[in-house]
Amino acid sequence: MIGRRLVVVASLLVFGALAAALALTGVGETPAARFASLRSATTPFVPLSPARLTSSFTCPGVPAAAEGSGGEVVVTNPTDASIDGTIITYGALGPIATTPFEVASRSSQRFDVGAAATEGYVAALVETGGSGAVVQQQATLPEGTSVTPCGNDTASAWTIAAAATLDARVQLLLSNPYADAAVVTLTFATAGETRSPNEFQDFVVPSRSVRVIEIDQVAREEEQLSVTVESRRGRLVVGRAYRYDAAGRQGASVALAAPDGANQWLFADGEIAEGVVESYTIVNNGEQPASVDLSMFPVWPPPDTVIPPISIEIAPGRSAVVRPADLSPGFIGRYGASIAAA
Repeated sequence: MIGRRLVVVASLLVFGALAAALALTGVGETPAARFASLRSATTPFVPLSPARLTSSFTCPGVPAAAEGSGGEVVVTNPTDASIDGTIITYGALGPIATTPFEVASRSSQRFDVGAAATEGYVAALVETGGSGAVVQQQATLPEGTSVTPCGNDTASAWTIAAAATLDARVQLLLSNPYADAAVVTLTFATAGETRSPNEFQDFVVPSRSVRVIEIDQVAREEEQLSVTVESRRGRLVVGRAYRYDAAGRQGASVALAAPDGANQWLFADGEIAEGVVESYTIVNNGEQPASVDLSMFPVWPPPDTVIPPISIEIAPGRSAVVRPADLSPGFIGRYGASIAAA
């Protein structure tokens, strides 16, 4: 399946937590540890080579300060020297403020960027005078709190695998940190169709601003939905705000979309248990049908227990949702998982 690219998101819905994912290569061998590749980043990361550490971070957006809402940017300095820089915040109407900062060696600071506005979302561009910083954003909503890494670059294409609007409020955050406007097209994929509404053809994101699209108003009560954002001009940052308070579930998640696909994804921690609702959403952004295998590695029974892989077929431009508990995997408890091109 060389050349096919998949975008995968796994979410643990009961507590609103997202399982960690790493894109790896080299199936069947034991390569040296590598957490990301600068040439094809699938999730935000901090490169490990000191000569290639980034000094610029893009945060997709936190809610403006309002009743029960707000957000912060957290800058951590793990190095032996202090790090200075600036935080450039911008909202729906454009730039808001430029705030200088200095973070002492082996310490961190929190910056209340949500307080810069009273409605909508506030995005941030964090630029440091040297490499070595780690930057996260924390979004607070009435339904819960969500922490996610800020990305180390913008991109011209992004995919949100899990954007289902059934009993949930889903918002798309389009953040443009640059001086020129970006022009994008949105494509929506379900299990049965792919469509690009006219209102989101050549959609303009003004310079240094955040546009918020209410996905649950565009595609109502969709149990299975993915969104792809492709830029015709310019680069930007895309995030997803997911809020649910129905059917016994309550929580919130504000995170970056995926700027690229991969042929294999690993998930560190899943669980099959009573009261846990867990699903993997897989998107095939390629032009050919994709066949993928879901492999699960339970903590108990012992690791040498073999659970046969489960094969999944996905049409081009479509998505699939897999719920491990519905597959009768033969075990209960925690497990790791791999989704890989067959």
